[in-house]
Amino acid sequence: MEAPGLSLEVFLQFKLTDRIYLLSLRDIDQVIDVPGIYELPGAHSNILGLINYNSKIVPVVSINTRLHLRGTAVTKKSKVLIVTYKNELVGILVDEIIKSIALDADRIKELKTQNQSFSSSFLELENIL
Repeated sequence: MEAPGLSLEVFLQFKLTDRIYLLSLRDIDQVIDVPGIYELPGAHSNILGLINYNSKIVPVVSINTRLHLRGTAVTKKSKVLIVTYKNELVGILVDEIIKSIALDADRIKELKTQNQSFSSSFLELENIL
């Protein structure tokens, strides 16, 4: 139960290569296992291909290059985060889901500005897609 005056936001903590990131759960429509990805010849290097998600064709992207990380292979732990970006569904490939974590607004501000010993980096859709 939330304390009076305490505003909590829930984040999904996930791994890309050897780094841990957070994305707000309100930005994520669903987390799915990696389905068959159909390659798009000539597509930008961060577009891995297309998937069929609930009878809709959805592009799947790798944000590794955007975050200056090396690419990784799909494993049993890999997942696709389905997000809505600019009114379109997009899949984001991640290496592993770690957990969800609830943080209050003050703690989020503190972690974002001071970047203390907190092991996760905050991501915002506008900055990664």
